[in-house]
Amino acid sequence: MSLSSDEFRQLDFRIESLQRLMTKQLARHSQYPIPPFGLEAIRFEILTASCVNKTATGQVLSRPCGKSVITGEDTYEVVDLVDPIGDKLVGGDTELEGLEGYALYMKDDYTGDCRWEIIYLECDANACVP
Repeated sequence: MSLSSDEFRQLDFRIESLQRLMTKQLARHSQYPIPPFGLEAIRFEILTASCVNKTATGQVLSRPCGKSVITGEDTYEVVDLVDPIGDKLVGGDTELEGLEGYALYMKDDYTGDCRWEIIYLECDANACVP
């Protein structure tokens, strides 16, 4: 059985619509941001932080399936993290240690550098307060 070009376009449209709907439903039922397909994402724990420089080092706690090593990871499963917007690494440096978060591997269009950008960081009573 073969599809006509019109039937194929309708099927393609329905598949894309389903994918958009599924992404919206997942985002609605998740408290964490869902990375777009094709991006590397990690869950990390902050080891050290510099709120002034908006940088941190993080221990990798989870990584994409099938990846034994992620980009930028050293032999101790540690990565350098940045807070490009400046709204995650706030408060005291030591207060951020031990907090968990998520980061995406992104290219900064201004500098051209690829880096792990923090997209979510848990907060407690003593951290994340400007």
